[in-house]
Amino acid sequence: MNQNQLLIVFLVIAVIAVAAVAFAVMRKRRSQKLRERFGPEYDRVVRREGDVGKGEGVLEFREKRREKFKIRPLSPTDKSSFGHRWNEVPRLSNGRLRSARCRHFRGLSSGR
Repeated sequence: MNQNQLLIVFLVIAVIAVAAVAFAVMRKRRSQKLRERFGPEYDRVVRREGDVGKGEGVLEFREKRREKFKIRPLSPTDKSSFGHRWNEVPRLSNGRLRSARCRHFRGLSSGR
């Protein structure tokens, strides 16, 4: 091999190495971002899926799906009302629990 061919081979190897490092860094950042965003849910999903790539794919799908919803902040009145109803649920017996959940979710979907 002459020097030009050797230089080309060296450059191709260097480009492949840089691309591999860049890919690894991007993947690590992706994992870190999803871990920060989802907290303990990240570990549960990855464990359930049995593979980090599959688990992260599920979490990214959830992120994209959530972006389609129109989420708005609650007014202080609604926040207080929902908080009160939410804290009321653990004190209910099983028979009254279903009714309370229905009332709670009806309130959420009514757009109050």
